[in-house]
Amino acid sequence: MRYFAVSLIALASLGWWNQHRTNGHERALGRIASEIAGRPVGVNCQGLPSAFVDISPRAGEVMFNDDGTPPDETTLKRDTCRYLDRFDEVRSGPSFACVRRVEPCEPSIGKIASAIRVLAHEAWHLRGITNEAETECYALQTTALAARRLGATPAEARAIALWNTRHVYPHLPSQYQSGHCRDGGGFDLRRNTPDWP
Repeated sequence: MRYFAVSLIALASLGWWNQHRTNGHERALGRIASEIAGRPVGVNCQGLPSAFVDISPRAGEVMFNDDGTPPDETTLKRDTCRYLDRFDEVRSGPSFACVRRVEPCEPSIGKIASAIRVLAHEAWHLRGITNEAETECYALQTTALAARRLGATPAEARAIALWNTRHVYPHLPSQYQSGHCRDGGGFDLRRNTPDWP
């Protein structure tokens, strides 16, 4: 009986610590999303029970209101949040060198770099952009900003944005791509500068 009580207390403590850590992570992601969305918004990380039954391929989700207005928060899939949580520990390590060189990476590293773009993508939805191709293009152009807020150096942030542009964007479904998504194109947020993305 005593062993059971100790185990129960240990599990409860672990659950509290995990929830406390998750809440802090969500608040930090919410600040980044708010900067991109241009208004206060929140980020929820999908919980384990929901992730267990979720079979959708999406990495994040914004459920627009019936009147077409954006809600005040997004839900990022559990894996997306975990990849974002790991970014700081791997970004300066040797395994992340492929991203810094804008070269193909092993899947686990690629998913970390891609998760930063997903955060930016969902933030643009929270800003009110519904068209997926436009949203994705704006996300590519603000991936570096999101990476900087997560702790990347300016050079790392730029490399992460370029990596997503070269190694993720061409493989996205057609509804996420557009001929306007290019330097000087209709979705270029900085048309008067040579910076791309």
